Amino acid sequence: MSLAAANKVQIVWKFGAMDDISWLAYDLGLLPSERIMLDGAITPQASDAELVQKSPALTAYLTKQMAVTSSGRACTPQVAPPTDIANLGTTVVFTCSGPVSQATVELQLLTDLEASYATIATGPDGTQATYTGYATTRDWSFDPTTAPAASDGFGAAGWTAWFPQGLPVAAAIGLPLAVGGTIWLVRTRRRSS
Repeated sequence: MSLAAANKVQIVWKFGAMDDISWLAYDLGLLPSERIMLDGAITPQASDAELVQKSPALTAYLTKQMAVTSSGRACTPQVAPPTDIANLGTTVVFTCSGPVSQATVELQLLTDLEASYATIATGPDGTQATYTGYATTRDWSFDPTTAPAASDGFGAAGWTAWFPQGLPVAAAIGLPLAVGGTIWLVRTRRRSS
């Protein structure tokens, strides 16, 4: 998480594991029914990343599950078209009404499938916060005087200028709280209830 410009908060969501992408594909309704086993398990496939990356449902999901407010006003999200979601993640830039020194960031990524799913967000100066279905908002401090100069948007010059500076620092990395089939176990229990 970083500033892409003095008035723009940039969030890069990287997936902790391939199964996270598969679960997102499931959540977006992109997996064929034969991929869902009778017990509710899903076997991750590399092709799931391409399904998610090409789906217009990804933009709707991200703008529904992420929000940024600054100075009491909602910031407007814009999703960059992902080029390699499995390795680089996906980027959303929120344009705010003025320079951002404080922002409230809400993340509910994959918590619609499992509330204990965790996203570890890294912000300015290596500050970290954990988001779950039980803790969806955090306040962040930024220094707009150190932000890159504003670009014209998502054109080639704008995104290539943001990625080298912002990508390593601006990481929102999704990680399950427990190793292995946590989501699978919870989904299985829910289905048998």
